[in-house]
Amino acid sequence: MSSVEEQPAKKIRLNSGGSIPSNDVINNKVSSEGKMTREGDVGITEFVDPTIPGFSGDIKQRFSDFLVYEIDNAGNIVHLTDFNLPEIKSTNIINSRAIETQKEEPVKKELSDEQIFQEMRTLLDEETSLQVQNLLNGKNNFVDTTVEKDKEKRTAIHRFFKNYFGDKLNTETKDGTIRISMHTNETRKDKRNKQQKNDAWDALGGSFCQFTLYKENMDTMDAVNSLKKLLKCGFHQTFQNRRAISVQKITANRIKAERLLGINRKSRGMKLGNFEYVKDPLRLGELGGNHFVITLKNIQAGNEGIITKAMDSMQSRGFINYFGMQRFGTSSIPTFHIGRSLLQNNWEEAIDLIMKPRSGDRQDLQTARQHWIENHDAKKALELFPKKCIAETYILNYFTKTGQIKDYAGAFATIPRNLRLMYVHAYQSYVWNSIVSERIRIYGCDAPVVGDLIIIDEDPGANINSDYIIDDSVIVNTDDKKEIKVKILAEEDLKNYSIFDVVLPLPGYSVVYPNNIIFEKYKELMWKDRLDPREMRRSNKDFSLSGSYRKIMGKPSDLSWKFFKYDDSNLSLALTDLDLLDGKPEPESLPVFAAERAVAINAVLQASKVCQKVFKQLVNNETITKKDKSPVTVADFSAQAVVNTILYHSFPNDPIIGEEDTKDLRVESGKELRAKIHSLTNSILDDPLDETTLLDAIDRGSYPGGSQGRMWTLDPIDGTKGFLRGEQFAVCLALLVDGKVQLGVMGCPNLPVDSKVPEGEKGCLFIAEKGQGAFQRKFSSTEETKIQMANISSVLEASFCESVEAAHSSHGDAAKIASLLGITKPPIRMDSQCKYCSVARGDADIYLRLPTRDDYEENIWDHASGALLVQEAGGIVSDIYSKPLDFSLGRTLKSNKGVVVSHSKIYSQVIEVVQQSPSLPLWKSPSLPLWKSPSLPSWKSPSLPSWKSPSLPSWKSPSLPSWKSPSLPSWKSPSLPSWKSPSLPSWKSPSLPSWKSPSLPSWKSPSLPSW
Repeated sequence: MSSVEEQPAKKIRLNSGGSIPSNDVINNKVSSEGKMTREGDVGITEFVDPTIPGFSGDIKQRFSDFLVYEIDNAGNIVHLTDFNLPEIKSTNIINSRAIETQKEEPVKKELSDEQIFQEMRTLLDEETSLQVQNLLNGKNNFVDTTVEKDKEKRTAIHRFFKNYFGDKLNTETKDGTIRISMHTNETRKDKRNKQQKNDAWDALGGSFCQFTLYKENMDTMDAVNSLKKLLKCGFHQTFQNRRAISVQKITANRIKAERLLGINRKSRGMKLGNFEYVKDPLRLGELGGNHFVITLKNIQAGNEGIITKAMDSMQSRGFINYFGMQRFGTSSIPTFHIGRSLLQNNWEEAIDLIMKPRSGDRQDLQTARQHWIENHDAKKALELFPKKCIAETYILNYFTKTGQIKDYAGAFATIPRNLRLMYVHAYQSYVWNSIVSERIRIYGCDAPVVGDLIIIDEDPGANINSDYIIDDSVIVNTDDKKEIKVKILAEEDLKNYSIFDVVLPLPGYSVVYPNNIIFEKYKELMWKDRLDPREMRRSNKDFSLSGSYRKIMGKPSDLSWKFFKYDDSNLSLALTDLDLLDGKPEPESLPVFAAERAVAINAVLQASKVCQKVFKQLVNNETITKKDKSPVTVADFSAQAVVNTILYHSFPNDPIIGEEDTKDLRVESGKELRAKIHSLTNSILDDPLDETTLLDAIDRGSYPGGSQGRMWTLDPIDGTKGFLRGEQFAVCLALLVDGKVQLGVMGCPNLPVDSKVPEGEKGCLFIAEKGQGAFQRKFSSTEETKIQMANISSVLEASFCESVEAAHSSHGDAAKIASLLGITKPPIRMDSQCKYCSVARGDADIYLRLPTRDDYEENIWDHASGALLVQEAGGIVSDIYSKPLDFSLGRTLKSNKGVVVSHSKIYSQVIEVVQQSPSLPLWKSPSLPLWKSPSLPSWKSPSLPSWKSPSLPSWKSPSLPSWKSPSLPSWKSPSLPSWKSPSLPSWKSPSLPSWKSPSLPSWKSPSLPSW
C-alpha cells in the first residue's frame, strides 16, 4: 500500500545505564521547558542487569519496523492470509432447526376452546385470561401481562400463543412484560421477515461477520471510525498501536462479508480479509496477548555479544514492567504534569500546561501556542491550531463560543473523556514507575520480599490494570471491574512465589499498599505533589481513582532475535502479511561481518601466495627441507606477518592468536632467517615493512585468548608435512567474538576445485559466516558457490576422512569404529584442516581426531575455522563426549577431548560408537565415568586408581591367569612388545613406584600415561 505516505519517526535511543539518573527517583523535578521528556523524568531508571553495557538504536524508524499481531485466546497468532468470502456453514440449517423444534416441542393437541382457555389460566392469572378473551372479541387493543422474571415461563407463554393463536395474536416481550395484541397484515409480514432474516444469518453461521483487519500507521480508533463512515454500522474490537503495522480480529453485526471486502478498494492504509460468520461479538479482554516483530535499526554497540547478553538476560530474567514513554509523551511538558494539576483541582494550571509553548513542536504549532499566550485571542488561536490538536481545539472552541476564557473547568470538561482520563492515568503511571524503580533499587529484581503483594484473585473478571492502554491515544477505563484480591507476603510465603508474581498498586482509594518501606516511598513521592496515595476520591468521577495493580516484572514468551546488516535505511527488514500475500521474498541480510569477511579473504589469499612462492623455491632447488628447516619456517613466519599486517590495517584494536612468535628471530643466530622472512614478506605486501615492524607484526599473534571481546585465530600453515610433500596444507583464519566463532576463512592451495577431477584445477578458498552458510570459491575467481554436506540417508553410505600422519589420532581406532558402524569405503587421507573442507563440501562424511594422550590439548587455531565451516554446511562438530568445542578458554581447547566431525544425519550413531569403544585409553565419559569398559567390568575400582584390587594382590586374576582378556588377547603394545620383564616377575618394585626401571627406560610413555 504505497499510497500511504509515511512521516519521519522520532528516533528513540536504548540508553545505557550511565545516561539515566538513577540515584534519586523521588525528586519531583519538572522537566525543563527547554528539553524533551526522557526516561528518567518518568521514573524509568533501573536495569535488571546494570553490568551489561548499554547500546543505542532507532525504533520505529519506519512504521513497518514495528509489527503487532493479536494472539487469540486459543494461543494462535492472528494473520491476514486471504481475501476469500466465507463458505456457508450449513445449507440445511433451517431444516435441521425445524426438525430440532419438532423434537423439543410436543405435537399440538386438538383441544376444545374450554381446554385451551383452561391451559391459558395455568400460565396467566384469571384477570389477564379474561382480558385476552375480550381482545379476541374485539373489546381490547392489547393486553400486558404482569412482569415475569422467569425466562422459562415467558418462553412457555410465547409458545402457547404461537401454538393456539399464532394466526390471530402476536406476543412481544419488553422489560419482562409480555404484550399480547391482534395480528395485523403488517405484524404478520414483519414477523415472517424477521424470522427469515434470522434463519438466513443462522445459515451463514451467525449474525456477526468476523474479519482480520490489517492496518498501517493508524490507530484502531481511526480505522474503526473510517469503517463506520463507509458502512454506517458498529464494530467490536480491541485496540492496537498507531505507528506500526498491526493485525487483529474485529466483528461487525449483520454486515455481509461482500460489503466488507469492498472496503479494500476504497480504503487507504488498511485491508480486510479472513472473513467468517460467528454467533458472538468480540469483547475487550478476549485476547491472549500480542506477538511483536520489532526491528531496531542503526544499532550502536561495541559488538554483537553485548546485544546477545541483553537479549539472553531478557529471556532468562525478564524485564522491569515499566509504563513506556507513549503514556507520557516526549515533549517538554509530559502528560503526567497535566494529570497532577487535575488531581490537585488546579484547572488553570492544567489548561496552561496544555496550551503553552514547548520545545520540539513544529513551527505552525509554535506560532499558534505563542499567539495564545501573548494575546489570549481564542478565535484567532483556534484558526492557527491544526485540527489534530484535539485538546487545544476543544478548549479554544469552548472559549470562543462562551467567551468565558477564565472558565477553565468548563473548558476542560469539553475535551473527549478518553483524553481527559489519559492525563490522570499518566500521573498514576508516573508514580508506579517511580515506585517500582525504588522497589528494584532497594530489594533487587530476583525474588519477592516480606511485605510484597501478589494477586490471589484469578477470576478473569478482575482486571489487574485499572485502565487498559490500547494505543498512544485511547484509554479504556475498566474501574468497574470487580475488586481484586491481593495477599501481603509473610516470610513463610516467599518460597511459594517468584518475582514474576509480585505486583505494585497504581495509587487509588481501593488498593492495598505493600507492607514494607515501599509504602513510605509512595507517601514521600506523592506528598511532595500535595497528594495522598490513600485519598484519591474526587468530586469529579472521571478523576476519582480506585487504583489497581500491575506486575513489576514481565518475561516474554517465544523470544528470538537475529542480526541483520543492511545498506538502505528505508528497507523493510521483516515481511508483513501483505508482503507474504504478494509473494515477496525474505530480505537477505548483508553478512554481519561483511568488512571482516572481505579483509580475511584478502589476507588468506596473500598468505597462500607466500606459501606457494616458498614451495616453488623448494622445487627449483630440488630439495624439500634443510638442516634448520628454514624454508618451512620462512613460509610460516612470512604468512603470519602478512595476515597480521593486513588485519592490523583494517582492525587495529583486534588481538590475534597466532601459532608463531619471534623469540628465535630476534637473536643474532636468527639474523639470516630474519632477512629471508623480511624479503619474502615485502614481496607480497603493498607497503614494505622494516625488520622491527615485521617482527612486531608476527608477535601480534601472542594474545592469550579468552571469552570476552573480538579476536582472530591464525594458523599460517596448517599441515606442515603436507606442505613439504607438495600435498595438502591450509592457511586458516577465524574471527571469535566473546568466545564464539563468527567467521572462518581457509585457503587450500593444493586442494582440487572438484574432488571428482583430482588432476584438475587446484586452489580453493572456503568461507563460512555464522548463520550465513558455507561457501567455496577458486583462487582464480571471485564467484562463490554454496556448499553442503553430502546427501546421504544411512551411515552405511558414509566415508571417513583422516590424517596422513597419526601423531594426534589413531588410525587403528578409527578403523575399528568404521567397522562397528558398518562403513566399508576406504578413508580419504590428507593433512591439515583441508579435511574439514572436504567434509563440508561432501567429499567425506566423518572426521575423527581421537586423543592418544590424556594430557594433550588441541590448539584453537587448528579447529576454529574448520568447525564453523562444517556446521554452516549442515554438519555437527563436538568432542568425544558430545560437548561443543569451547574456544573461550585460551589458546587451547582445555575443556574438550578429541574432535568428532560428522554429517548431522548420522552423528548420533557415530558418537554412540565412539563413546562405547573399549579400545581407546581415555574412556572417561558419562556412560563410562571411571575408566571402565563394558568388556572389562571388574578391572577397575574407584578407590584403586593404579589398577590394583584387594582381590588381585599379585595383579593376577583367577579368570584371566595369563593376563589375557577376550578383547585384549595379548596385552601387547607397539612401543612395549612384551609387557613382561624377567627382572620384574611380579610387575611391581618398591623402588619403582611409578612403573619405571633403569633397565626399562620406556616403560612409561606419554601415550600410556596411567598404566
